[in-house]
Amino acid sequence: MKKYIRLFARYLAISILLLTVNSCNSDDDGPVTSDLTITQTLLIETELSTLLEALDLAGLAADLNGTLFYTLLAPDNAAFSRFFNANGFPNGLSDFDTPDEVALLRQILLYHVSEGSVRAENYLSVGAAFFNTLSVESPNGGRLSMFFN
Repeated sequence: MKKYIRLFARYLAISILLLTVNSCNSDDDGPVTSDLTITQTLLIETELSTLLEALDLAGLAADLNGTLFYTLLAPDNAAFSRFFNANGFPNGLSDFDTPDEVALLRQILLYHVSEGSVRAENYLSVGAAFFNTLSVESPNGGRLSMFFN
């Protein structure tokens, strides 16, 4: 269990850093609208193939393929590669091979998902805000929020 908590804390710190560096690199393209689900979009975006594999491994791909609206902050393959290398996962997703590690992966991924439609311009216009995620691995058992500045 201590391994699980240490691993989650390390990932949380690194994912915040990676999101700060990587997640907003295409916001200048204007609003994106699509009739595709998140999973359908990931199937055609080759730079997000590791994310799709991770969502599938964690049992989330089907949820994001439904009719409910979600927002996904999507780390690309390069971000996953940096995370795996920085955190001692030389084999990438295949290193998540126990139920505890898959549960951890699920919470890491849920940290990148919010219910409803969240637009980048809403956060950019206020300068700083919290993004409510679906991850529930906080010390008090509540949902984790991501801070944007």
